[in-house]
Parts: sequence; C-alpha cells; structure tokens
Amino acid sequence: MTDETKTLLEVAGIAGMGGLVNYIRHPHDGKFRAAELAACILSAAYAGVIAHFIVAWLELGTDLQFAVAGIAGYGGGVFLDMAVGILKQMAHHKTGMGNGIEKPH
Repeated sequence: MTDETKTLLEVAGIAGMGGLVNYIRHPHDGKFRAAELAACILSAAYAGVIAHFIVAWLELGTDLQFAVAGIAGYGGGVFLDMAVGILKQMAHHKTGMGNGIEKPH
C-alpha cells in the first residue's frame, strides 16, 4: 500500500468518526437507522477527504490536514450542501445568469 493510499484511508477514517459523533449527538426519536448512520459516515468521509486535499493544496501542516478533515467530517453533509450553494452562486455571478440565490419551492 502506498503512503498516499494509507494517508487517504486514515483521513477518511478520522472524518468518518466525525460523522459517527454527529450521528450520536443528534436525537433520532430513540430509533437506530443503519442507513442514516451509513449516510452520515460516508458523507463525512467524503467531506473530510476533500477538506484534506484543500488544506494540503494550501501547503499547511499534516496535523492541520487531519484536524480539518475531522471537523469537516463532523459537518459532513452540511458542509457539502454549503459548498454546492457557494459554488452555484459563484457560477451564476461569473456567468451573469442572475444572483445565484435559489427561490424556495
């Protein structure tokens, strides 16, 4: 296994733990939902790996890369939703296609 692969697995694991903590901290009406837990952990791992790459690109320390990955993992889906919204606004602004703010349905 290469060092890069090992690092990515470690980052995904730390971020996934952030998703697990998020799931545990929020009430679920006393019902365990395996699919919801899996979604929390997977979205956390994904957000954490992306955050890891951003911090690495900024050439910040390895310890900070793992810390940011864990925080991004805890925020998981919320961070991803925010990032998509920001990117949409930037694209709309850049292309002149409106203000990029979506109207509620």
